[in-house]
Amino acid sequence: MGISILNVIAISFYRFSLKENYYQRAEIELKMARYQKNYNLPSYIKVSKKPLLDKELELLPQTLNGKFVYLDWGPGYKEVKDLATNLFLWETALVLSLTFLFYKIL
Repeated sequence: MGISILNVIAISFYRFSLKENYYQRAEIELKMARYQKNYNLPSYIKVSKKPLLDKELELLPQTLNGKFVYLDWGPGYKEVKDLATNLFLWETALVLSLTFLFYKIL
């Protein structure tokens, strides 16, 4: 149980760090787009004239030429899900290995 709590803390910290990183990168990319014409924004930044209703999109407070700017959390959610799956598999392998070793020793 203790390992699972550590996994939850690790996943929460990773998700928080990933969000902060996305915000910082988006701010830099938007500054570049404001100063350079025809600047290609990365795929995780969506710009729209109308409000978008999507669960994975988050509206940013900044605008770009009067347009709405959104962050797409789809890739971020996938990264967090992959980390959680990886941690779960490693924890399961560790618990099963230790159970087998204790069974053989005792």
